[in-house]
Amino acid sequence: MIRRLIEIIFSITNPLAKKQAEAIKLQDTYGSWPVYFYHQLSENQINRVKNNKFIKKAENLYREVLEEGEDSLSPGAIITTKHQLALLLHRQGRIDEATDLYNEVIKTCRLYTMPTETCDWALCFALFRLAELTFESDRNKAIKMFAESSEISNRRKYVEGISLNKEAKNYFQFN
Repeated sequence: MIRRLIEIIFSITNPLAKKQAEAIKLQDTYGSWPVYFYHQLSENQINRVKNNKFIKKAENLYREVLEEGEDSLSPGAIITTKHQLALLLHRQGRIDEATDLYNEVIKTCRLYTMPTETCDWALCFALFRLAELTFESDRNKAIKMFAESSEISNRRKYVEGISLNKEAKNYFQFN
């Protein structure tokens, strides 16, 4: 809620932030999942998101923000935009593209010696979603990523992250 208010206030003076806020709104409205994990979705649910014109518009807006804002946006804004685009691609079943972006977000966030709130948020959720995608192919690596995501969630008191990591333990059946 507070994040959304900040985005709205910032978007009044910054056209790129306005595009980002519009993309997030479209993604939240037309691309949300009725379940926690990608593997729980039916092919029909994935196609509904993949073929939605508003999701395509959101993707285009994210890409415009990244292209136009490469030199003018803060590192945190770029990281957030890349994470949101990765999540959007993930929800469309474009797993390879999403994986590449999640890895890029993680790599960028790990470069910071003093991580910001934005960087920790993006790192936490990129690790979580990448762990979800990696679980079948490399269970041990995925469990380590879930553990790191959980540690960040607990340290930063991210309620959504704490909840998602508990769901992951139940769904994927690990400790």
